[in-house]
Amino acid sequence: MTSDPRPRSMSLTLPVTGSATIKARVLTTYALMWWGLACLLDDARLVVSELMENAIKAVSLHEPQSEIGLRLSAVGGSLMIGIEDPLTTVVPCPRAGARGLRLVSGITDDWGVRQSETSKVVWASLSDEPPTYLSGTPWPAVGEPWRKKRAGAG
Repeated sequence: MTSDPRPRSMSLTLPVTGSATIKARVLTTYALMWWGLACLLDDARLVVSELMENAIKAVSLHEPQSEIGLRLSAVGGSLMIGIEDPLTTVVPCPRAGARGLRLVSGITDDWGVRQSETSKVVWASLSDEPPTYLSGTPWPAVGEPWRKKRAGAG
């Protein structure tokens, strides 16, 4: 777990091209390794890839000559990922294409969309802290406490 309380941030603006996602993953890898957050690297790269790909798909249909921004910021062991694009509305995702967002929802602490008059930012947060649902009494390491053994069963 990282205990450095200083805020750290990096950002990158990319044209809407096929290589934008690769460059975003490279920056994410560099930033998290530099900040000592390697424990978040796999999840962060997956989230950045999904959000960048979604932004590229939406923007290339509506404003293909524009740019997409990636911003990473960390405080302690928490990471905030932001992908900004010039579209001011949320483009509906077809049901078949929503699989990636369900994945993002499952591995992040939280995520959402912030809209303004000139752009929108899809953001996600990750932390090296255990999720709050793991803060209760731990289960026994062995056995199945919810199932009673029958008499004579081995």
